[in-house]
Amino acid sequence: YAGGDDIGDDLSAVLDNGGGGLCPLFAMQTISQLYETGYDELATDILRRVYWWGERVPYMGDSFAANMILNREDTPLQGDINSISCAQMIFFYIFGITPHFDGKITISPVKHRPCENLKVTNARLCNKAFSVDVRGDHFTVSIDGKDVTAKIGQTVEI
Repeated sequence: YAGGDDIGDDLSAVLDNGGGGLCPLFAMQTISQLYETGYDELATDILRRVYWWGERVPYMGDSFAANMILNREDTPLQGDINSISCAQMIFFYIFGITPHFDGKITISPVKHRPCENLKVTNARLCNKAFSVDVRGDHFTVSIDGKDVTAKIGQTVEI
C-alpha cells in the first residue's frame, strides 16, 4: 500500500489488486483451472498474452504497475509465490503430470499448448525420477531407462 485514503485511487497500489495494476498469481491460477477443466485452447490464448512478462520483470510474478514499466520492488516474496504458481501450471497442467495417493503418476499433456515441443527432464515426484518430452502430437515418458511413447490425448501411467 503506497498511501492515500482509497487504495483503489492509488496507481501504484497493486499488491492487493487495487489501484492500477495486477497480481500475476491470479492469471496463472486462472490458466491452471482452464487447463484442468479442458479449456486448453483458451488457457493457451491467455498465456500467450502474458509472455511479455518474462522480458519486462526481473523475475516472473511480481506485481505490475499499469501506469509505467515497473514491478513492485517492495513485494519480493509475492514474486516468489507467483513464480511457483507459473511453474506448477506448466508442470501439472500443460504437461498433465498428476500424482495419485497410491504413488502412481499419470501423464497426459494438453493438446493446445504454448509451443509444439516441450520437455521436462529429471522431474522428481512420488519417489520417482522421470522425464517427459512432448513433440507435436506425441509425447515420450522416460523412467528407469525405459521410454513409453503415446499420442496426445492418451495417458501414460508410471
